[in-house]
Amino acid sequence: MKKQKYKIRMGDRFEEVEGYVFNEVWGIDKRANAYYILTYIPNGCLVESSRTMKFLKMMVQEPEFFDFDGTPNSAYKLVTAITRFRNQHGWKD
Repeated sequence: MKKQKYKIRMGDRFEEVEGYVFNEVWGIDKRANAYYILTYIPNGCLVESSRTMKFLKMMVQEPEFFDFDGTPNSAYKLVTAITRFRNQHGWKD
């Protein structure tokens, strides 16, 4: 992971944040409310949030995050992977 700036979607506008980028498409940044946010950088959309960065760093290591291409089938697999990961680790943020 490397630290760099990227844009996130905030309603109907975009805002630039600085965070850690993984695999050039996933970003993790800390927001004012002290939650860490996982963002899909190509469209700036929030994917998941957590109280710890460690949780999100471990989550993006799942194979579905490497294979995600934005299609509905890929999105379904990603949601399934997030649910599975949360259940396996017992973390309910």
